[in-house]
Amino acid sequence: MTPAQQATLHERMVQWANLSARQRAVARLNFAETRALDPKTKAEQWQAYQALSDEEKHRLAKSAPPKPPRTALATKPTPPDQINHQLRLHAKTKTPALPASAATTAPGPGSTAARPVVTDITDEPGKP
Repeated sequence: MTPAQQATLHERMVQWANLSARQRAVARLNFAETRALDPKTKAEQWQAYQALSDEEKHRLAKSAPPKPPRTALATKPTPPDQINHQLRLHAKTKTPALPASAATTAPGPGSTAARPVVTDITDEPGKP
């Protein structure tokens, strides 16, 4: 590529990286729709649009169907220093682990104590 082409490519990559995920999705859909058009039809439509006056272009833009409302806004990200602070607080208030003797003792009948949870099940040969 020539230096001018490389500069254009780099500029477009930066623009793409600055788009939100929603904007990228819209760009992909627009690209797919335009790519599906016949090149001759696409050129004719572009020439017809370019022939419009500025007022007609503005009127056409206003008559376009409204964009769908955003259903959810992204939350503001938590600053990294605050995340680290919250992790340190959590580490300080973490409940101590049960002693080994408590983990192996089964609760008696009628007990409301928590029952042990099996986290690893292995199949033994000959057992269903």
